[in-house]
Amino acid sequence: ETELAAAASDAGQDAASQTIGNANQGPASANATVADPNSEILIKAVSASWVEIVRDNGEIVVSKLLRSGDVLAATIEDDLFLSTGNAGGLTLETAALDAFRVGKVGEILRDFPLTIDMLRDRQVQSEN
Repeated sequence: ETELAAAASDAGQDAASQTIGNANQGPASANATVADPNSEILIKAVSASWVEIVRDNGEIVVSKLLRSGDVLAATIEDDLFLSTGNAGGLTLETAALDAFRVGKVGEILRDFPLTIDMLRDRQVQSEN
């Protein structure tokens, strides 16, 4: 299961960073955690974008406006889905996939599965 594990903002940087991690890591904490880079996806805002990540049971994991430079780190899981009001304002990146834009500026993306197969497919679409 996935839950909001930590939120941090580096002093001296405008970019905010929030991590959505494994529930077994414990409650929200300011302590650094070691994440498996092979199971992590970075969602980076290149322009303002509303983002919502939900579980397949409808539970909202995170729902917020990301500003340029903000980063969300989430675990790649079968039960997580991404929605955004500005797909062109976000890039997705994993250890196995170079950063790519999720869609076009202003494009609405609803319930995009955060699985490695769907991420690969979306990356190929973004290159065409």
